[in-house]
Amino acid sequence: MLRTRPIRNQLISGINTTVFSAAMVVIVLTVLVIESAYSPPRHPIHPVELPKAAHSVLLHHAVRDDAIKITVRRDGKVFYRNERLEPSDVRPRIRQDLSQGSEKKVYLQVDMRAKYAVVKDVLDSVQSAGVQNISFFVSEPFPTPRL
Repeated sequence: MLRTRPIRNQLISGINTTVFSAAMVVIVLTVLVIESAYSPPRHPIHPVELPKAAHSVLLHHAVRDDAIKITVRRDGKVFYRNERLEPSDVRPRIRQDLSQGSEKKVYLQVDMRAKYAVVKDVLDSVQSAGVQNISFFVSEPFPTPRL
């Protein structure tokens, strides 16, 4: 069997970028996954030191955009979502959000060293708006070492 065509010794001057682009996609996705897994937690806009509770329950609906979140800081300042309000101004804002379809539940972030009088005023405003379902954010205590 003789070959009819001669073998040419020509250089291939093109670069195959398929393998390179596939490797780059894998590297980028790996970096993104690692970055999202090890990124520091987001700090709240209004930091509070939450009271510790031994038996807490996850509040799945608290992360919704239309959830009614009220924050009471240690210095007595009250924030409705991201806006600073007086405790007496909470009631009309809750009624407005309830009329727009928000869940009939209020989530409170209260600093563990906040004055009870301010918290009581906020609770009175929430209850006068017609909301009876109120949840408090708490943090879990540090686990005790077993000996």
